Amino acid sequence: MSNTFVTFEDFMSMPLFFWHTLGVDPYKTVTERSASRWLDVKLVMQLVNLNFGFGTVLTFLYVCYKNSEHFAEACMVVAFIGFIIVGEIKILTVWKQRNQLDALMREMEPLFPSATAKDQDQYQADLYLRRSRKVMKFLTYLFLLLVAIYNLYDIAQFILQRYILQLPDVKMSLPYCQYAPWSLDTKLGFCAMYAIQAIAGYTCTMGQLASDILIYGVVMQDIMHFDNLSRTLRELNSTQEDATKNLRTLQQLIIYHNKLLGQVFLYQMCYRNLFHLNFTSISLFCDTVNSENF
Repeated sequence: MSNTFVTFEDFMSMPLFFWHTLGVDPYKTVTERSASRWLDVKLVMQLVNLNFGFGTVLTFLYVCYKNSEHFAEACMVVAFIGFIIVGEIKILTVWKQRNQLDALMREMEPLFPSATAKDQDQYQADLYLRRSRKVMKFLTYLFLLLVAIYNLYDIAQFILQRYILQLPDVKMSLPYCQYAPWSLDTKLGFCAMYAIQAIAGYTCTMGQLASDILIYGVVMQDIMHFDNLSRTLRELNSTQEDATKNLRTLQQLIIYHNKLLGQVFLYQMCYRNLFHLNFTSISLFCDTVNSENF
């Protein structure tokens, strides 16, 4: 094991980074508070942009229904609408439940193994951190790839057709829906709408990612604690000579177990709605892929 000990912040640094890009400080740590007015401004700006883009998507769907045209594009837009709603609800849920998350982190941080070789080895903190980061990095690459494909596909297609294949009369498309409350014939109007949709896509996708890896960071620490509890119980000696010592150890383990159960209860209170949203978002992701294939 390296000389650098694993800390509670190591498990939560990646979720916090993505939440801060959205303008949300999801919880207070015991030692530090990183909130600022800039985060609040950033959150408001991104939500305003997201809802503006959401309004254009709804308008596009209404126009398609009214004129009975662009059926395939309308099917894709329906999936986008659900994805936007789930992403925004996740962002607002975490923002609204900051006090509950504060309480959860205050329960979790004191239970984290201290910066000593004995505690770190006993809990296998380095092993669980590496497992946690592998999954978080995989989800990060997956979500970033998803938003990059949607945001940059039309640019790549335009460059290929215009400058490589040199096709005549090539026009660039918007990434999510071909509608804007202003004219798209000018470069400024088109670029502005493209930026609005691209940023809205990033905001929605990062809301999904940040909530998922925040959940995973908490769950992995719970698994670490329960595994340590089970190992300690298995290692107890059952001889008569060790009965008194075992009794004291069991008393400490019962207290430890009760703290973990209280932590799990807070965890369920904070994340029960997000679990339901995860099932919804998976269904919507499948619908989006099917719409693309259609």
